[in-house]
Amino acid sequence: MKAKILIVDDEADIRELLTAVLDNYYDVAEAGSAAALQKTFSQEQPDVILLDVKLPDAHGLDLLPQIKKRWPDTEVIVLSGQGTITMAVEAGRRGAFNFLSKPFENEKLLADVKCAIPAS
Repeated sequence: MKAKILIVDDEADIRELLTAVLDNYYDVAEAGSAAALQKTFSQEQPDVILLDVKLPDAHGLDLLPQIKKRWPDTEVIVLSGQGTITMAVEAGRRGAFNFLSKPFENEKLLADVKCAIPAS
């Protein structure tokens, strides 16, 4: 069974790119906002969430504790176009598995997602 990946990013182009990179290996779902993410809380728990920092209705780092409380076994990889070391450290402090700056290399993304998926 394929691992489930949830992409949370407000930019449709980024969601499409991430889906294209991951779709051959994983079951990929998308959410375009914090509100859309919160609607998925009633659905099956994803194995990994790719979470953008800047969403129109929330800051990704503020969503991290909610995600980890709701789905403690889901790993979160934070994505940011304006990432700083301070932001990466804060993401880790709030429970992120990893932090990736945009633009990212597809191979690095695939490797990080693979590492984040719990061994079954």
